[in-house]
Amino acid sequence: MCSSDLLFLDAATPAPPLEEGAEPAAATRMVDAREILVVDDEPGVRMVIAQILAAAGYAVREAESGAEALVALEQRAPDLMIADFAMPRMNGAELARRARARVPALRILMVSGHADPAEVETSPLDGPLLAKPFEADDLLAAVARVLDEVKAA
Repeated sequence: MCSSDLLFLDAATPAPPLEEGAEPAAATRMVDAREILVVDDEPGVRMVIAQILAAAGYAVREAESGAEALVALEQRAPDLMIADFAMPRMNGAELARRARARVPALRILMVSGHADPAEVETSPLDGPLLAKPFEADDLLAAVARVLDEVKAA
């Protein structure tokens, strides 16, 4: 693993109590049980992303490869798939293409710390690319934006 494969996150500290009637911040608000499939070949990165999402109230499934993700999609389509762009054997662009063939309305958030910019530009992605390393709040905000697009549609 090289340093560009690492995802550094600050340790969480308890949030101060809310004043009566106050709304929690968007990134810390508990969400309805929408399901997210996290696909990353690096177990530590996948685990951290899954933990952040689960702590925010999302139902999370994990896959360690594009092939495993496609099997998971056949079992049950999630509300969102978060996939690493730079994976061996089947990169995120190929996974997105194959996943959309199975589930045309699938929302995809791509993440990567070292994707080839030319490859990203020529990929079939119609959603955002979140650059690693990122903060937990950045991940949750990107997820909320993508899922809010579904509600608005």
